[in-house]
Amino acid sequence: MSRLFNTIYNLSLLTVSPKLNQKSLFELMGFDFGVKAISGQNIPVPFEVLAQSEIYQERWQSNKTVKFSAFEFGWQWQNDDFLVLLMTPTDADIDSVSQLVYQQALNQAEALNYFELIRTWNYFPRINETEQGMERYQRFCVIRQDVLNQFPSFQVQNPAATAIGTHWEENNFVFLFAKEKGVGIENRRQLSAWEYPSQYAPKQPRFARAMWHSGVLICSGTASVVGHETQHVGDVLRQCEESLLNVETLLQQSENKVSLADGFFRFYLRDPSDTGAVVKLLVQAGIKHYVILAADVCREDLLIECEAVFQK
Repeated sequence: MSRLFNTIYNLSLLTVSPKLNQKSLFELMGFDFGVKAISGQNIPVPFEVLAQSEIYQERWQSNKTVKFSAFEFGWQWQNDDFLVLLMTPTDADIDSVSQLVYQQALNQAEALNYFELIRTWNYFPRINETEQGMERYQRFCVIRQDVLNQFPSFQVQNPAATAIGTHWEENNFVFLFAKEKGVGIENRRQLSAWEYPSQYAPKQPRFARAMWHSGVLICSGTASVVGHETQHVGDVLRQCEESLLNVETLLQQSENKVSLADGFFRFYLRDPSDTGAVVKLLVQAGIKHYVILAADVCREDLLIECEAVFQK
């Protein structure tokens, strides 16, 4: 199996480092934080950057040549092993947006023979706003499941995923497909998302808590949830600690025996005034690589969410 990620030790595909001069590697995904629109060939992450560790970057690299191109509904990065799709539709209707991006992404992946959906990022505004009796996040979950049900090839394994609300009026969806299977991992402290009771959405979220692929643990958006219930309502620091404990549990359940402190973290923080306190907590926890973004989490009683990537 071709390795999916690379660190500064040149293991093969993810680099979160300013040292990007490895001549044998090709950039598959380069993320620009705090940017609304695609710039050059980098993927925008449309959130205000509140804080970050020194020179935080995310550069996902491959040891096989990557071809960048535009297609009718967005942009793509492709090589022999992986396909990355970026879509930034301008429609304000979350039903139409979700239908469009998932239908087109899965059609495109099938047409190009990438049948394993490894990771998604789903960013859209007003995630907690109610429309026609349902929150926009709930409406997104319904449409996502409806579209996935139309594609049997992508129902064998749910991907790692993040769904977060932008403070800007920007839609941004990123898909990472592969030709080789990953292994989904569920958190023993949490009920699997697709088993949530109907109080959270008429159709349950379709994602795995983490994905193990090519020697890398890719953790989904992770919050202060135990079982299926929010913990520590109103306390951002305890919610952050609970989120880190959930990530550490996933790490312990994987084959990647590295320290929590060695992960590469994105944090999504509802109230920017909490930034200083969260940074202090992360420093105390020994987290070395992080970025904190101003964003809304899928439940209104969640004040912070994180995601992480680990590699030996």
